[in-house]
Amino acid sequence: MKKLSALFALFFIVSGCTPIPVKPTPPIESVIDVPGRNKDQIYTATKSWIAENFRSAKSVIELDDRQTGQIIGNASIRWPCSGLACLGQTDWKLDFTMRVDTKDQKMKVTFMNLGLSWPPTSGAPSADHLPIREDQMADVRPALAKLQDELTASIKKEQTKADW
Repeated sequence: MKKLSALFALFFIVSGCTPIPVKPTPPIESVIDVPGRNKDQIYTATKSWIAENFRSAKSVIELDDRQTGQIIGNASIRWPCSGLACLGQTDWKLDFTMRVDTKDQKMKVTFMNLGLSWPPTSGAPSADHLPIREDQMADVRPALAKLQDELTASIKKEQTKADW
């Protein structure tokens, strides 16, 4: 009986040490109306916005297909946190893939492959794109929605820039 109890105790200790698998976050997708803009205008304005808002559009963009109106890129932004939750997280990054599909008067924006990373500190290795947990999505969703809103606003005012 003691051996059986010891075996169960060992099993629970070992199983408690194994990491709980984190399933990838499902893509966040939105279809946005862009009245008065054709596919090519939306496509061009999106590329301009990417170039203005990320370090280098060339290093961000993985797929650039004007004919289909599709742009796919990998990017990162500052980890979205607020208040005391930000202590010690100033160098954390939200990594993601952003896909924009364009057609006349509409675009579909998809954020996928969401992950968390931070630079190495004092010899410790960096976290290389850890999946986002569901409890972190309350901070992540508004940050991605803000990016999407900024892109949409940029596309809508791109016409006024051309009228200078």
